[in-house]
Amino acid sequence: MKIAEKTIATLARVITGDTRISPYRSGADLVRFFNEVGSNETYGSGFPSRWYYAEDKIRQLNDTTELAKVFELALDPRAYIDTGFYNRTGCSET
Repeated sequence: MKIAEKTIATLARVITGDTRISPYRSGADLVRFFNEVGSNETYGSGFPSRWYYAEDKIRQLNDTTELAKVFELALDPRAYIDTGFYNRTGCSET
């Protein structure tokens, strides 16, 4: 799967939670997120901005089979439970 640069930027904002449509993920949360799709990193000093990190990781995964896993994780309903983005019917409350 290969996505366009504009899609990379938009997907990164969804993953970081910098939109009003998904939960916020801290830097440590982002490292855990991308480690689930094959990265092997740790969070610590010198960590770049969250949006930059997410975009960079998506670019690295672009045009690979792991990119589909990124979409699956980003849209996994379990990440939205107990947030303002999910209700009992599974629909967004915003």
